[in-house]
Amino acid sequence: MAGQFVGEFTLAECARRNGVATDALDVGVDETGALAAAEQAGTMLTPLPPDETAETPVERAEGAAPEAVAIPADEPLAACWRYAQGRWRKMPDMARMACAQTLFAGRCETTGSATYGRWGQQTLRLVPGRVEVSDDNRSFRTLVEQQPGCVIP
Repeated sequence: MAGQFVGEFTLAECARRNGVATDALDVGVDETGALAAAEQAGTMLTPLPPDETAETPVERAEGAAPEAVAIPADEPLAACWRYAQGRWRKMPDMARMACAQTLFAGRCETTGSATYGRWGQQTLRLVPGRVEVSDDNRSFRTLVEQQPGCVIP
């Protein structure tokens, strides 16, 4: 974005050629794992992973203290990333389930929609009724089922 190349064209050129506004395009990975661009209301894309070397301010979890989730002593910690409004925001390092809870607890998804996050090198995805995880941004498996009221156990 910001004039960077997406495949062979800049994002602005790709948007112009497809007849959409630049801010209406979302760039990510489609269900086959190929790089794709689509209108936000169209095809569901898995966002590309964040650039972990970029300077990104660390966000605090909305309304939650970092100590709100118990972490087993042997649980590894990694960067937790929130994807919203077309960009990644880095959260504090935490355990994988703490990351899933921070990103998705109390949030419900509707059929055909998804919300994304990252924990370390894994993509986390909230879909109706469950949180899924992927190591390759293409094949997702269930990490945890949501309980009634959109609770992440």
